[in-house]
Amino acid sequence: TPFYMGEYTVTRAQWEYIMRTKPWGRTGPQKGNLGNLPATDVSYPMIRKFISKLNRKTLALRKLSGLGAFYLPSEKEWKYAAKGGYPEACKYAGSDDLKEVGWYGGNSHGELHEVGLLKPNHLGLYDMSGNVSEVCKCVRYEGAPLRIPACGGNFLSPERCCLIASGMIISVQNHASPYARDFIGFRLALSLSKSK
Repeated sequence: TPFYMGEYTVTRAQWEYIMRTKPWGRTGPQKGNLGNLPATDVSYPMIRKFISKLNRKTLALRKLSGLGAFYLPSEKEWKYAAKGGYPEACKYAGSDDLKEVGWYGGNSHGELHEVGLLKPNHLGLYDMSGNVSEVCKCVRYEGAPLRIPACGGNFLSPERCCLIASGMIISVQNHASPYARDFIGFRLALSLSKSK
């Protein structure tokens, strides 16, 4: 199914506008626009609630423009977008040199950074390698714990964890787990068809 991918991860300003809450603990840099930091410290159920509220708030506009709904991308969709649509892509999202495209343990000074400060990938998507690990749609296997992929590495990660092919798995025992960290955020996709 064709889809759009968000240019940036969801920011704190966007989260506050939709949810009217500030769940994050880490303040990030003391200069610049704190609203442009990625929304972090949000659990999977909180992200689902955000998406539900956003879809309700944008329903009329999406109907007018013939678009589907906002959703968390699957891990496969996320990796396709990170590669810029090219099967033989760079090691990181937009470059073979991580310092050009991502904040990670080697250049972040242990701080979260505003979105969009480094070079985008070939599709114009920013920060798909580093800054925050991005939660993707959960995968359920019968009898197994909930499996939530988080892709792209983050501002604390070593280089190898920011490779497009890398990722981590968050396994939780039930859907209501409060798993939320200051190095995990999320990016939205938008379906081009009304069936999503």
